[in-house]
Amino acid sequence: MEKLKPCPFCGGKAEMLINEYRDSRKEYLVACTECDGMVERWRETEKEAVEQWNRRVNNERLKATNWIPVSDMPNCCGYTVLLTVENEFGQREVCKAFTNYMKEGKQLFYTNEKEFCAELTSSKLSEAWKPIAWMHLPEAYKED
Repeated sequence: MEKLKPCPFCGGKAEMLINEYRDSRKEYLVACTECDGMVERWRETEKEAVEQWNRRVNNERLKATNWIPVSDMPNCCGYTVLLTVENEFGQREVCKAFTNYMKEGKQLFYTNEKEFCAELTSSKLSEAWKPIAWMHLPEAYKED
């Protein structure tokens, strides 16, 4: 098995979970042992689960901007992130958002009781705003 990368949210150690069925079928999922971050669904092979977990955006682009395209986000639930959204006129806003499980195959984000989807669905603001990039929240200020 290919080595698992650290958790994209907390940097913690990842582990492979295996769901074994009575008919000898197995499913695989990778999760963080520290923050419980995980990918959005079980996979049929260990290789698929590892590839899904280890998928990351180009490191050079990350270093330059710290913004990660929503398309490169591991599907997850329960994390507060900064989210860039764009409307049909190309106007962009940054908001604090909370990741939620997928809906209709799309990563969901909630902010100020308004829902943003990575692709357009029937949610409240998805017709007006589309999430395009995200980043981790910075650490809180600490005095020396």
